[in-house]
Amino acid sequence: MYYHELSVEERVTIQIGQLHDMSQSEIVRLLNFGPDWRGFR
Repeated sequence: MYYHELSVEERVTIQIGQLHDMSQSEIVRLLNFGPDWRGFR
């Protein structure tokens, strides 16, 4: 399985997206992650 450690910038982007009630798929698109991205909490 491929493992990608999130950078500080990616973590901040995720937090901001969650604060703005963006869906996971919207945030993944914003981060340009591939379609096989498993998700985050």
